[in-house]
Amino acid sequence: MTAPLPPALVTVVIPTFRRPYDLLRAMHSVFRQTYLDAACANLIIVDNDTTGSSLHPAMNFALEAPETLSVVILHCPDPGVANARNMAIDAVATPLVAFLDDDQSAPETWLAELMRTRANTAASVVFGPVDTALPEHVTDHRAHFQAFFSRDPDLPEGLIPTFFGCGNSLLDLGQLPARRPLFDARTNETGGEDDNLFSEVQRMKGRFAWASRARVWEHVPTARAKLSYTIRRAVAYGQGPSRLACEGGDYAQLVFWMCVGAGQLAVFGVITGLAWAVRLPKRAVWLNRAAQGYGKLIWWPRHLFYGASQSPGQTLSVAMTDTASDEPAPLPPQSLAS
Repeated sequence: MTAPLPPALVTVVIPTFRRPYDLLRAMHSVFRQTYLDAACANLIIVDNDTTGSSLHPAMNFALEAPETLSVVILHCPDPGVANARNMAIDAVATPLVAFLDDDQSAPETWLAELMRTRANTAASVVFGPVDTALPEHVTDHRAHFQAFFSRDPDLPEGLIPTFFGCGNSLLDLGQLPARRPLFDARTNETGGEDDNLFSEVQRMKGRFAWASRARVWEHVPTARAKLSYTIRRAVAYGQGPSRLACEGGDYAQLVFWMCVGAGQLAVFGVITGLAWAVRLPKRAVWLNRAAQGYGKLIWWPRHLFYGASQSPGQTLSVAMTDTASDEPAPLPPQSLAS
């Protein structure tokens, strides 16, 4: 007689907004995790579209989940990335939570590698690398987009002194702030809810770790593989340190980051101008760095990427034919039709 499996220790959370095809691809990658061969886990999907556009496809596809994976699908009609994450956290019944974005997919060993690194380090939060999958037809500034959407700082396995974004991370809820909601609702439209949380964990003397083999793919749609998008995001990234300092009342730190931003804008702005004049292949990289400097200096305008800023009439962000040829195999068509 086979011994019963122990209770689940980890819940995978996928917040989603109007990306039904991407969501099914992300779910499919979770279904295939080798971790589920010997252990149980939970999966929580949170549809943040007011119309619940992904609820029906997700419910149908959940029927294909392995027996060791319990799937819960929630609807969070209040727009905002923090709202979606908070609803998921409220529903979690395990000590550990792994976040996977709806435009990401995970190789089969992803969850096992996150769990292994967490067991070895007892860290508050574990992060893993992100590789970029671009549509094949995107050729202009391709190297810039590959680097922009990836996360691979070439860190060694184990404890690290810094933190990254929530996508592809494993959180130990017992080592995080006990308050609820966990994510700051003020960031619902701008993003940065994860930076705020992890900054607080850092102040609590929490520890971060890097799982070098827990890679995921980020599938970038054509609409985002444009300089107009990445530069706006670069400005918003640059604003992060200055805004956190201001909101925390640390005005000396705010002045420091604004001075850093002024220096970056001056130096990289000149380099960008020269690089554009002679059409250097990597000129977009310098523009990105100048934009981050600008964000540190001009930190108060909010750039809106999520939540209520998304028009109710917006079309789905990823067409089913918009996939990259260098990515892992997409979801089987028969699953998409279920």
